[in-house]
Amino acid sequence: MDAAPPGAPDAGRAQRELAAALHLDPAQVLLTAGGSAANNLALSRARGHVISQPTEHPSVLRALEALEAGGVEVEFLPVDRRGAVAPAALARALRADTSLVALMHGNNETGCLQPIPALAAALRGHPARLHVDAVQTAPWFDVRPGTLGADTVSVSFHKLGGPPGVGALLGRRPPAAPSLPLTPDVLAGVLAAWAARRPHVAAEVADSRDRLQAALAARVPGLTVHAADGPRLPGILSVSCAGVNGDALVLELEASGIAVGTGSACASGDPAPSHVLRALGVSAAAARASLRFSWESPLPEAVVERIVETYARGVERLSSLG
Repeated sequence: MDAAPPGAPDAGRAQRELAAALHLDPAQVLLTAGGSAANNLALSRARGHVISQPTEHPSVLRALEALEAGGVEVEFLPVDRRGAVAPAALARALRADTSLVALMHGNNETGCLQPIPALAAALRGHPARLHVDAVQTAPWFDVRPGTLGADTVSVSFHKLGGPPGVGALLGRRPPAAPSLPLTPDVLAGVLAAWAARRPHVAAEVADSRDRLQAALAARVPGLTVHAADGPRLPGILSVSCAGVNGDALVLELEASGIAVGTGSACASGDPAPSHVLRALGVSAAAARASLRFSWESPLPEAVVERIVETYARGVERLSSLG
């Protein structure tokens, strides 16, 4: 058989080289067209009874809706006020026909981290597969299936600064699922993105989050910080101030050069209040007032001060308008 011409897409080489970088067997790496595609593949074989949580990424929620339409029973576990699932609740929900548990590792809106190893332990001895959406956490933590105790893990390389449209399903790959072919240039970008992961700065980025949170709380009366009482992603801070329109506040901040969003980036343009915050018991009005700050590197103190002053001025001005 003739060799592929230079620059031609190559699935096998990409799979082998990425597996080597992740210290996994090539059979445990399936390249996909992004994190959502990896989630869809992981959920596609579920039958009988499936367990998840209401704060999942929209790609998982849509896949679960499709499963329900096909006759699968989907059960959403309750989350506590910061969005975490209790391992004991998972253990109680398991049934003989439970085939899959799908849980997001780190929430893309609030930053809440699920206790995945403890949840995996609650599944021990049961045949159900555990799928973990680790798109948000891959930049900061070791998200390989063996570390988390999961059967499959989805990642997306654009979240690591790599090329868009490339993700991976790690772990037990679906039968006959083809791996996405990559050109050498795209493969080089994927490998560089994985090598540039930032676990070494996670503590500093989390310190920035805590400094910004404390300064906002001190400066803005009535500020609510979502998912604050527990482990969170280092570079996400979700806050709201009752009675203040979140969209208007975004405009105030962006006019000062501060990038911020209402709710998750994936739901931008959706006028409905955040399904994540509503699942945490946040009112519709407070959910609409929520803002999500996100960053990838430690914030200088001058930047923290500018964010706080701009946010506080915006809240004061919008509150005065009634």
